[in-house]
Amino acid sequence: RGQIGTANPVMSLKEATQLGRGAARKGLPPGMRLGEDFPMVCEKCLGDNPFLRMIKLPNDAACKITNKPFNVFRWRPGKGRPYKKTIVCYEIAAEKNICQSCLVDMEYGLPVALRDAF
Repeated sequence: RGQIGTANPVMSLKEATQLGRGAARKGLPPGMRLGEDFPMVCEKCLGDNPFLRMIKLPNDAACKITNKPFNVFRWRPGKGRPYKKTIVCYEIAAEKNICQSCLVDMEYGLPVALRDAF
């Protein structure tokens, strides 16, 4: 059987988490760009489902911080759980190292308001 492309459209939770955290920025799959093809989200937001199906809505909403239009991603973190979506743009999330969905620090898991207060 022939393969159409080298990038696997379905990825495991571990791969998605590493990609979202930026740990795999150096070795992204061919053709994928962080922020463009996958959001920067934390493990809690991804849920316990080992495979995710994300919906990309190009320039669908304005960033809650900069009011600049950005690509919104929607996904269901688990069966019976409500959909989650990104609320801030990738540029802000990468600059502040926060989750695009719940706005917690990617390294320590603290809310960004608490982290920046000190």
